This record gives sequence, C-alpha cells and structure tokens, in this order.
Amino acid sequence: MCDKIEFIRSDPALKGEEWAMEYSAPHVSAEIYINGRELADILKDEELAYAEAEGHPSLAGAYGHIAPYKLYTALNKAYDNGGRAELLCCRQCGETGCWSVSMHIIRDGKYVCWQEFKHIHREWHYSLSYKFSAPEYEKALEKLHGMY
Repeated sequence: MCDKIEFIRSDPALKGEEWAMEYSAPHVSAEIYINGRELADILKDEELAYAEAEGHPSLAGAYGHIAPYKLYTALNKAYDNGGRAELLCCRQCGETGCWSVSMHIIRDGKYVCWQEFKHIHREWHYSLSYKFSAPEYEKALEKLHGMY
C-alpha cells in the first residue's frame, strides 16, 4: 500500500511564521501533507520526547514552510541524484540550514521513497519512511510546480 502526498499552497505569515511577518508583501509557501497530515505535525510527534528531554518542548515541530519553487528544486535535485532534500525551514528566519529536517529520496521507476529522516542540528531519531506511487508523486510535484 502506498502513502499519499500532497503539497498545499499557504501564506506563512497567516500561519504565524516569524520570518514572513517581517515583510509587507505576502509570501507563498508550500505545506507538505502525507496521508492527510501536515509534515510539521508528524515531525512534532516524533520529536517531542527528545525536545522535552532537552528541556525545550517548544522545539518539537517548530518549523516554517519554504517557497514552492525552493521545495520543488530541492526535491528534484535529490530525486534526480538519489540524494537528500531539506523539507522545511526555521520558523524565525526562514532559512533551511538554520532549523530543518532532511530525508533521502530513492526511486525505482514504480515508487518514490522518502527515508532516513534527519534533523540538521540534533541527533533525534525518526521512525518515518514513506513509499509513494511514482505517477502520483509526479502529479503532486506538478501541482507544486504550478504554485509559483
């Protein structure tokens, strides 16, 4: 059984992302939904015990969302090279390198798999792995591309 992925256009300022509220012009970001749940919420569930152990539970799931073209580019570069892609950004500054999670993309023609999720600054372990139908994944990427 395959997982379902969807990219949804959103306004990061309306979501309370600090980086986007600094600008007067509206911004567009892309939220990632897997099996009907937003990725930041999925990550929050995975990270909460680690963040609580550090004494900072608010760190769990504290991500912002990047522009559709940045996400599309990151996914395609990783997708084409079998490499890693950063999926989210820091809620405060908007940079992926500041506070993000990356994952490894593998494709075999029939499926696209997201696995080996890693936080860029923490040794948090994720039990996440997703397998998408390649044609459905490509349709979702086309929708993401159409957002910008």
